[in-house]
Parts: sequence; C-alpha cells; structure tokens
Amino acid sequence: MTKINNDAIGKRIRDARIAKGLTQEQFADIVNKQTNTIKAIEYGERGMSLQTLLDISEVLGISSDFILKGKYPDEDVSETRKTYIDSINTTVQNMTDTELISMDSAFKYSLREMKKIKEQI
Repeated sequence: MTKINNDAIGKRIRDARIAKGLTQEQFADIVNKQTNTIKAIEYGERGMSLQTLLDISEVLGISSDFILKGKYPDEDVSETRKTYIDSINTTVQNMTDTELISMDSAFKYSLREMKKIKEQI
C-alpha cells in the first residue's frame, strides 16, 4: 500500500496555486476554506477531505490523481504530452539551482504574457 505523503501533496498544490497566480488568501476564498487551512495543507501539516481535494483539483485545473500521486492517470494524458512532460522533468532535474531559479522566473513571465495575449483576443 502507498503511504500518503502530505508534504509532497502540499507542494504540488502550492506550486499549482502559484502557477495560477493566486495568493493563499485568494485560493482559500475560492475553495471556501480558511487561509490557515490552506497553509497547513500546502506545508503538509494536515490532510484534507475528499470534497476539499475535488474542489482544489477543479480550481487548479489539475487531476486529483496528480495532486495525490504526482503523476497523471494514463487515460488522461496523450503520449505526446507524456513525452513533453518526461523531457521537461529530465531537463529540470539536471539543472543547477541558479539555472532552475532563472527558468522558473522566465516560465512565470511567459505564462503571464500568454495570459495577457489571451485576454486581448
């Protein structure tokens, strides 16, 4: 049996929330939870109910399987997408800390710019 890793689950939620550009306060409001509850979940200090898991999954646009296990269910991911995900994971794992910080900044900037373009369309 797989043991629940609240630290890893919380990190995936935190990373996805940040990628969406949401503060903990905004996110807590959207999922109808107190900020302290979201903070405790993100830092692995507590688990969550199934309903909260589903709400978080829906708001963040990621599967509950990814939140819990860190991987996408095979039926939800095309082979092309898996190839890109694997390639990105390999690249990131081989980066130095400095490269990783730079890439994170560049990635977030690119996402913000893409969002601006979509809003203009």
